[in-house]
Amino acid sequence: MRIGLAVAWLQRVDDAQNAHRTDAYCDCDVEDGSESMAARQNMAEALLSEGAYAQAEPILHALHEQLADACGAEHVRTLDARLKWAYTLAGQGRLVVAEHNIREVLNLLLANEWTHELEFVNSTMANLAICVRLQGRYLESESIERDVLALNRRVFGITHPCTLKTHINLAHSLYGQFRYSEAMALLNAALRTVRQVFGVSHPLTVVTARTQSSWRAVIHRSNHNRRVIRNNHRFIRRRRAFEAAIVSHGLTASTPQWNKTGRY
Repeated sequence: MRIGLAVAWLQRVDDAQNAHRTDAYCDCDVEDGSESMAARQNMAEALLSEGAYAQAEPILHALHEQLADACGAEHVRTLDARLKWAYTLAGQGRLVVAEHNIREVLNLLLANEWTHELEFVNSTMANLAICVRLQGRYLESESIERDVLALNRRVFGITHPCTLKTHINLAHSLYGQFRYSEAMALLNAALRTVRQVFGVSHPLTVVTARTQSSWRAVIHRSNHNRRVIRNNHRFIRRRRAFEAAIVSHGLTASTPQWNKTGRY
């Protein structure tokens, strides 16, 4: 399904900011032996927070299958489990499979018009963009992120965490295309807002500040290398012109009229 269709659908939701999860999300609490689905989900989320993707994958995969049997494959709780399972795949570098599952989740969300799950839909689109970007498809991820950013600004406001994270993700897509000036401008603006909203010690602030420092170092080296290359090209052009002038005058380095300073 094209992302443009998702954007068009989201733009029709005018009351999204006051939306909330309905009972449809919580009406499926099925026990499985001695361990509830909620307990498994909590365990998987704890593993995800620690970056233990390989350990979380089988738990979330089993949870998704159980929820699909109990609640249906299109239930929002089932889709949430499938999306988190896709995160574990992406965390292990299995990006193609992860992208396929994220797109399927997005398609099902839009097909069922989960208007009360707008933040979930936006998050799914944002994570699709990240998955695409990690595969090196920066132009495609930029397009998705610009759409999501525009929607987040309108629906949630410029200081909402979803908006700020999308702002930062868009900067990463531009950075991947070597559009350093645009990327740094976006990142700097996002960092200023994050500091104002969350403070200097918030994890998002700390991570964004580290990214800013890393990018500045890379851009400085890149600018230095460009200057070196430019100067080398100028030297080569001058050297070739100089040698051509020597040949045209019938001179060589061994000719008495010629010395090392290039003067006669």
